Amino acid sequence: MGITMKAAILKEYSKPLVLEQAPRPQTRAHEMLVRVKACGVCGTDIKTRDGKKTGIRLPLIMGHEIAGEVVEVGTEATGIQVGDRGVIHFYLTCGECAFCRSNRETICEHPLGRLGFDLNGGFAEYLAAPARNFIPIPASFSFTDAAILCDAVATTYHALAKADIQPGEYVVVMGVGGLGIHGMQVARAMEAKVIGVDINPAKLELAKQLGFDRLLKFEEGDSFVEEVRQAASGNPISAILETVSVPATVEADLKLLGRGGRLIFAGYTNIPVSIPPYAMVLNELSLYGSRASSRRDVCAVIAMIASGAVKPVVTRTYPLEGVNCAMEDLRLGRSLGRQVIVME
Repeated sequence: MGITMKAAILKEYSKPLVLEQAPRPQTRAHEMLVRVKACGVCGTDIKTRDGKKTGIRLPLIMGHEIAGEVVEVGTEATGIQVGDRGVIHFYLTCGECAFCRSNRETICEHPLGRLGFDLNGGFAEYLAAPARNFIPIPASFSFTDAAILCDAVATTYHALAKADIQPGEYVVVMGVGGLGIHGMQVARAMEAKVIGVDINPAKLELAKQLGFDRLLKFEEGDSFVEEVRQAASGNPISAILETVSVPATVEADLKLLGRGGRLIFAGYTNIPVSIPPYAMVLNELSLYGSRASSRRDVCAVIAMIASGAVKPVVTRTYPLEGVNCAMEDLRLGRSLGRQVIVME
């Protein structure tokens, strides 16, 4: 088998990941070998484990929120060196198509794969990836905090930037989980006035600790819609960052948005939702789908974090041996913010 490493491997859908020794990846000419220091656990990992994402081939080393240290550099890799600390953007793209050139590389016309989904990811001690996917982090950043930058933080930045959030606008963040708690901070950094909504009081309390005061518990019905309007002091809701994306929240979104409002889907389920065309037409609403982040987005949030405008929210860490516990805690709603696997 040659040189091995410890890895958590998905071998059967809807079954726990198997912790075992696996071959350590070899570095090709354009690649780097990274010693994984931390890897975030995301709701999409639950979907992957349970066979709800297409195109996945088993066995698979999951994990796409990856931070680590470069330990080997391929002969044709440039711009990095052994010892560099950073994160690895998990979308491997062509870099040449119109989408890659316009900061929309997650819908690349000629994708090469995604770490942790189509390709082995970061629930392992080592990972090989193209050197161009490496993004350095400041020395002041911990690997634990850095791990969630490419997804939990940058995904919300990508979504809000796409919708061109302006200073002074009222923005509702629907769902204050691992995505939403960072979306609130990013919107605030964009100088928007932020209203956070969640069904879980503990998540709202976490947002309160981060300095937010416009916080509401979600309930179905017109009374909830009126509460949100009161929280906005009667001002129109300009944009809603939707991270829950179920019929009840989307129905509320359409009632809340003011003229010219933007509804941004950053989270998703496989549950159909109803969006009547007349609701879009009457107030000229805009609907955005936003998929993950680009490397440019990651660089933007690194700057936001370095300035103190945004704080990565990691509330629990686990060793690699605890990856199945981490995923169950997330599935059952026992985790606030983000949870991260930390390598010894």
